[in-house]
Amino acid sequence: MSGHSKWSTIKHKKGAIDAKRAKEFAKLSQDIFVVAKNNPDINSNPTLKTIIEKARNANMPNENIERAITKAKGGGRIGEEFTIEAYGPNGEGIIIYCLTDNKNRTLPEIRHILNKNNGKDVPNGSVSWNFEGYKPKITKQKGAGFDKLMQKLEERQDIVKIITDII
Repeated sequence: MSGHSKWSTIKHKKGAIDAKRAKEFAKLSQDIFVVAKNNPDINSNPTLKTIIEKARNANMPNENIERAITKAKGGGRIGEEFTIEAYGPNGEGIIIYCLTDNKNRTLPEIRHILNKNNGKDVPNGSVSWNFEGYKPKITKQKGAGFDKLMQKLEERQDIVKIITDII
């Protein structure tokens, strides 16, 4: 039972649903902005086309989609991009690429997450020397085949080095 007012229950449910949709629309609009910043043409940018399709599937209004693309064309900024280098709990190097509207809020949040999970942030350049652009370097024992490699990854006994294009 709703108690005294059924409208009160509806109002709270609708408010929660609207907040969730607004958060999703904001994220989608930021994604559209980032992708459209380099190439705002939908026909020649398949990534932009995919994100717009995803936004339409989420029932995002066309006006919001067009506004994000227009902002990207005009060179406006939704957020600031920066990187953070860190060491994880087992000493593995991590490069974190961030896009945020408030760097002063995001940096302490990431540091808190790292500290909570036995990681630590380090000055830029301390980890990036081990990476080739976006390609992380992972060491692999010479002569081992793919099946042996996967087995060693599961056992975590030997050092494995893999250079990959996948982020």
